[in-house]
Amino acid sequence: MNKSLIILLLSTLTACGGGSESTKEPTISSTIAPQSSDIDITTGELISTPEFSFIGSFDLTINIAEAPEGSIQYYINICSEFTEENNEIIVNYDSCMLRTFLTSQPQSFELALSESQSTLVAQIWPMENNAVVIDVFWQKQGEVSVWNISI
Repeated sequence: MNKSLIILLLSTLTACGGGSESTKEPTISSTIAPQSSDIDITTGELISTPEFSFIGSFDLTINIAEAPEGSIQYYINICSEFTEENNEIIVNYDSCMLRTFLTSQPQSFELALSESQSTLVAQIWPMENNAVVIDVFWQKQGEVSVWNISI
């Protein structure tokens, strides 16, 4: 080995200490939080009744009657998020799932809803000045999956 390398190693070892050991060891006081036990449950371990289906959605058929005769056109929004304030329905229009005009013929639409969606509002707008919106509500009741709307 190179002589300067040996001197460097020896000086490093000497600088690190050595000799007598300290009689007082530092103590560390800490509390260890219990770790959560991560339990893996697989779907094969789930137990349910025979009539329970693991399907989290359902189809709702919406039947819209023809528009009333006349020169006024009607537009309809069907939305899932709304509140009532001072006897007025406030709709989050980002939650609308269907937007269309009423026509001279009946129309039928199919919406896929999650099980958590239990109420909807249909707002029917006459396309004229100073028109008043017509609010029609749907609420999930059992297995019924048809909503008939007419004005």
